[in-house]
Amino acid sequence: MRVLVLCPTLPSPDATYAGCFFLDHASAVASTGHAVDLVHLIRGSLRSWSMRSARIMYRQPRVELQDGVRIFRQAGWNAPLPPRWSGPLWAHRQFGMLSKYFIRFGFPDVIHAHVALWAGYAAYLCHKRFGVPYVITEHSSSLIVRPPSPSESRYYSDIYNHAGAVIAVGQALAKRMVPMVSNHEIKVIPNPVNQVFIDRGSNTRRTSLDFIVVSTGSL
Repeated sequence: MRVLVLCPTLPSPDATYAGCFFLDHASAVASTGHAVDLVHLIRGSLRSWSMRSARIMYRQPRVELQDGVRIFRQAGWNAPLPPRWSGPLWAHRQFGMLSKYFIRFGFPDVIHAHVALWAGYAAYLCHKRFGVPYVITEHSSSLIVRPPSPSESRYYSDIYNHAGAVIAVGQALAKRMVPMVSNHEIKVIPNPVNQVFIDRGSNTRRTSLDFIVVSTGSL
């Protein structure tokens, strides 16, 4: 299959680990023999605007290959607006970028969007405009921390219920998504772990029955 991945962020020189798991996931799918492309709209701050950065933007978008994934990347300015406006605006700009991608490379078999707000909304717009099927994997812990606002709930409902499949990365997240999903059973698929960790763990001698797990967040 030809899979097109949408995600809210990717690693950059300024943020080495930002969204690294999105690229890891796309690379894992590519390693199984599928052709995987990734479209990434960089959210640049207007505070960093300069003549040099403006000239760089005129050379966008650019195509690069990383970890077996072809990345179609374009820089853009993040409007200083409240999230309820800046989010949909960003999704519409990503939709415009996707239109450029389709002209250049054609339509994929499926779009895999990570996080409904707002990569998932861009996938939803493509589905409505071009009929491209999409699946959505939800990662957002904000759904667990607080209930979505009424306007957010309408976005979530449209995105989830027009998708070909709805995935959550954990059981607690899936439970919070249930009220907004009427057309699907929510599948729980945790984020993947590189095989090297599994191999290393199975080959390690343990002198005790205790197994210690260290979890580090907010890298």
